[in-house]
Amino acid sequence: MSDGTLNFPKRNSPPSPPSAGRTKLYVDQFDKPKIIKDDGTIEGFESNFGANYFYNANETPATNNTATFQSFTSLTFSGLDTSPTALYRVAVSFAWNYSNGQRNFIGQFTVNNVQFGELFSQEAKDSNADIRHWQSLFVVVTGAELNTSGFIGFNFRAQQSGDTATLYFARLELFRVA
Repeated sequence: MSDGTLNFPKRNSPPSPPSAGRTKLYVDQFDKPKIIKDDGTIEGFESNFGANYFYNANETPATNNTATFQSFTSLTFSGLDTSPTALYRVAVSFAWNYSNGQRNFIGQFTVNNVQFGELFSQEAKDSNADIRHWQSLFVVVTGAELNTSGFIGFNFRAQQSGDTATLYFARLELFRVA
């Protein structure tokens, strides 16, 4: 009587592909279970979550009195899987304020100097008050959208020249989720 377990010998190289419409299971030389498909492709069971983790933070406050984007922080990344099935989370957390309660602080994600996603745009509600608004934003993108290497930036500006947009802190993160 079987206890329901399967025992696979450790292999130094993959077995030959199975016949059409079938798959084979085996254990590689590192004791990792693998699947080989009928077309010869090999897949593992390991999770990619958290792989390729990159981050950078800027804790030096900055102001911008113009309607032109000013860079606040960026991070450089490399070695990403560029397949369309590789998914990455790009996130920013930041503390901001704006001098005019009737107009908007505007923040921008960039990937390799190109705007990515929607602009963040929000009124402070209180004029000239030292109130720090905390915000976190993220997008999930494919490896094909990011490229193998490059950089991500977070920029900010005032809605109208003469107003003061302030960033107190920003942290950028990039990591694989699938």
